[in-house]
Amino acid sequence: MSGRSFTMDDQLAFARLSGDFGPVHIDALYARRTLYGHPLVHGVHIVLALIEDWIAADMVAFPFHGLSAQVMKPLFPGDAATFAVTSDASSCTLTCLLGRAPICKVVLSDPGDLPPHEVAAVAPAASWPEIPAAPEPAQMASWSGTILPICDEALALKLFPKLCRSLGPGRLALILGLTRMVGMQCPGRESLLAGFDIALASPPGADAVHCQTTEVHAGLAHVQMRVMGGAMAGTVSSFIRPAIDATIPPIPAAARPRAGEFAGRRALIVGGSRGLGRMTALLLAAGGADIAVTYRVGCVDCAELVAHIRATGGQAQALQFDVADGRGLDAVFRENFSEPPSAAWVPTEVYYFATPQISPSRSGGFDRGLFQRYLAIYVEGFLDLITRLRAASRTPLAVYYPSTAFLDQPNRKFIEYVAAKAAGEEVCRILGAGPGMRVVVERLPRLPTDQTASLLPQDSEEPFAVLLQSCRAMADRLGD
Repeated sequence: MSGRSFTMDDQLAFARLSGDFGPVHIDALYARRTLYGHPLVHGVHIVLALIEDWIAADMVAFPFHGLSAQVMKPLFPGDAATFAVTSDASSCTLTCLLGRAPICKVVLSDPGDLPPHEVAAVAPAASWPEIPAAPEPAQMASWSGTILPICDEALALKLFPKLCRSLGPGRLALILGLTRMVGMQCPGRESLLAGFDIALASPPGADAVHCQTTEVHAGLAHVQMRVMGGAMAGTVSSFIRPAIDATIPPIPAAARPRAGEFAGRRALIVGGSRGLGRMTALLLAAGGADIAVTYRVGCVDCAELVAHIRATGGQAQALQFDVADGRGLDAVFRENFSEPPSAAWVPTEVYYFATPQISPSRSGGFDRGLFQRYLAIYVEGFLDLITRLRAASRTPLAVYYPSTAFLDQPNRKFIEYVAAKAAGEEVCRILGAGPGMRVVVERLPRLPTDQTASLLPQDSEEPFAVLLQSCRAMADRLGD
C-alpha cells in the first residue's frame, strides 16, 4: 500500500494541465463558503494519481479498455491518503483511502492492449479560460459540447510520466477533458464530480468526443451526461453544489428589532464576517448597538458588512484576529482593549460564533485531529479570549455561547463536534459562576448558513427570528 498527500501547488499544476480552474479546487477563500469548507482535490486528479501509482509500482502498461471511477468522499489538500490495489484476471480495483474510509474507487476492466493508433494530442492555447460557466438547471438539461484531446505534453509527462507514456498524451488528454467539461462547462462552477464509466479505443480519424446531458434531476442535485466518440465513450455523473450567496441578507420585517432596542450596548461579535455571526451583527446594529466584528481571513466580507451597517446609520468596526493564535490576541488587546478604559472600546457583551468548518469525520473512526481543531476554537480560544476581556473590563461582561441541538439529539457522525461543544458548555458553566460574568448558552437548532448547506434540501428555522430572541436574552442578562 502506498499513497500521497496532495498540495495546493499540485492543485494549480493539475488545473493548468486539465483546464479545470474551478475555484472550489484552487481558491481557499472561495472554498471556505462551500459545502466542505476546504479546497477539494479534483476527482480526476485522484483517479489519475491512483493509476499512475499502480503503473509505477507494478511496472506495467495500461492493458485495459474499461475505466470506471466513483468519488465517494472529499479529499482535501494536505490529507494523508493511502492507495490500495486488488486484482484478478478480468479487472483491477484501485482505492484511495483516508484512514479506513474509501475516498475514491477506480475499476479497470475489459483487459486487452489498446489499439496501436495514437490519439493526436492538440497543443493548448497560450492560456485556458479560468472563469467557469454557471448555467441554470434548464440550460444544463440542453447542454452539449465537444472534448478535444488538448494536452501540454511536457506538463503531462511531469505530473503523470508513467501514465502519459502508457496511454499516450492524446488519450490522457481526453480523460482530462472530463474534469474540464464538468468543472468549467456543465454543471460548471457549482459542480462536484460523482464518477464516470468510460471505454477507451482508438480508431483513426475519430479523436474528438461529443458530450451531451441526458438527465438533470434538480431534486437530487444530479446531472448525468453521455460522452460519445471513437476514442472514448461512456457516461459521466456529477452533483450540483448549493450556490454561494455572499450578499448581505435583509432582515425580515417580522424579525426586525425595535428602534433603539439595543442602544447603549457595545457588542463584540467573534466570527461575524459570515453566517450566524453576520446575522447577529445586523440585528444588533439595527437595534442601535455599537458593534465590533472580528474575522480571521474574511477581510472583504467583513469590510462589506461594516460598510453596509454604517451606510444604514449603524455603528460598526472590524477587527482581524484568530482566536486560536494567542500571539495575535496579544496585539489586538494592546491596540483595542488597553487601559485606560475611557480611551478604549471595551465590550459589554460578547457573541462567540468563531468556528472551524463543521463536518463529520472522513477517516471512518473518531478523528483526534478534528476533535483537537474543535477544542482549539470552542474551548481553548474561547476561554483565553473571555479571560482577557474580563480582565480588561471594569463592568460585568455578558457572553453568548451558541451550542448545538446535537447534544439533545445525538448524531454519531458528528461525535467530535458534539464532544467539543459539550466541553465548551462546561467551561461556560464554570465562567458563569464567577464574579462579573453572565453567560448565556443556547443549543441552536439547524439554521441555514454555508456551514449547514447540503446537496439535498433540509428543513430549518428562519435564522433572524431565532437570533433576535438570543439578542434579547442577552439584554435581559445585562439588566440582571
